Amino acid sequence: MTNFDQLKADINSGVKEHEKHQTWDAYAYNSFAILAIIFTSLAAVFPIGDNTWVIRAFAGVGAILISLEKSLHFGSRWVYHREMRHGYLVVSSKIYFYENMPEGFTDGEKKKIYTEIFQEYYRLKIKEGDVPGVQTEKKQQKS
Repeated sequence: MTNFDQLKADINSGVKEHEKHQTWDAYAYNSFAILAIIFTSLAAVFPIGDNTWVIRAFAGVGAILISLEKSLHFGSRWVYHREMRHGYLVVSSKIYFYENMPEGFTDGEKKKIYTEIFQEYYRLKIKEGDVPGVQTEKKQQKS
């Protein structure tokens, strides 16, 4: 049986890292959206009078919040980190299956699962540089 200790440690590290960023991006995305709705709603219901600057300020803050969310890509980053975390968990599940494989599997089937584990892990490591909103040299060359 193969020793997957180092791979498991790397996977657990990836899960924790993406979980942390997934949580932050989810809070940021939803908070910015809720605050933008509140400020634009206040701008819509604020009584018109001599204080029109207040209405413009509310609308401006709402627009700035939406602009920040869009430029910082909180929504797409949230999805990215969720997908990466899930990918690492799938590889972890395959390792668990491989280590606890029931009797009756042929050597060819075992080798196929073993190969899939490392192929999927490698695909995840390649995707680590594809964080939405981050311009890398690789992405610039594709453009």
